[in-house]
Amino acid sequence: MAADALTPTIDAADRFAARGAIDNLPSGKPQSLRRSWVFQSPADETVTAASGGADAVFLTAFIGSEPELDRGNAADGSDRAGHGIISPGGTDACADDGTEASFIRRCGAEDNPGKMFHALFDAQASYDPDQRAPQVPASEVWAFDQQHVIEQVKSSHPPLANDYFNAFWFWWPNKSARRSNLDMASTGYIYVPPSCRTVSSACRVHIALHGCKQDAQQFAQLAGYNEWAERYRTIVVYPAIAPSEAVPGAVCRMPAVDGVADAAWIEPNPNGCWDWWGYLDTSSNKGRYLTKQAPQIRALEGIIAEVMAPGPN
Repeated sequence: MAADALTPTIDAADRFAARGAIDNLPSGKPQSLRRSWVFQSPADETVTAASGGADAVFLTAFIGSEPELDRGNAADGSDRAGHGIISPGGTDACADDGTEASFIRRCGAEDNPGKMFHALFDAQASYDPDQRAPQVPASEVWAFDQQHVIEQVKSSHPPLANDYFNAFWFWWPNKSARRSNLDMASTGYIYVPPSCRTVSSACRVHIALHGCKQDAQQFAQLAGYNEWAERYRTIVVYPAIAPSEAVPGAVCRMPAVDGVADAAWIEPNPNGCWDWWGYLDTSSNKGRYLTKQAPQIRALEGIIAEVMAPGPN
């Protein structure tokens, strides 16, 4: 995809920045985002090659430098892995055969998290797969309460819009408990590598968001980030979306139905996706999901703030 085809998208980012809806963009570029990494399996029928290519083109124009683009390789089959994350600890078959249980795939030695961390934090050195630690026990992945952060978002300023579907009958339920909780689960997960468990430690924080249809706890235990956390002195946080009744097939989302999107009998997010298309937005705040006022983004910011808060003296 040509860069000029993405001009409206880049222009939208500039407009958001100008009015403070996203962070300031000095000289049109983000201050902190300098490097990026994109994996795109050519056999992925959910996130198509054109979509992955558009991501790479946008990041090049937005950041000012090309992302490291990984399309897998034929030697281990990762070029035909289909949809999902690839990790040596994966449970699903390498090729997309329609029987996915976790969307965490094992394709030889291909390691998405390892290559991502390398591209983001150590791109000047050679990638060494042997630096991957042994499988981290499930008991080392801790649960944390994210409900109190969700409650803070719901009660904070600016308040969340309350213009969801108004039924004609006062007794009709117009918002499910899941939707009222921003579609988020009450529990998230975190892995703190040993070198980051002391009060004086200085470590990075990385947010790993599970995908549609993925079990958040299973993702936190098996996706492969934890095995690189010690190498890069990085705390890995796994926030969670509440599960629902997934739609069969490869589809990731169900389009919202205008006017009744928040009704308890219609959930436009059955596959437990993060809000990357605006299912929490309503008619009066379209596009909020792209900004700092997106409810789930505000919850993620609250979680990050708590993880980074100084410990007791």
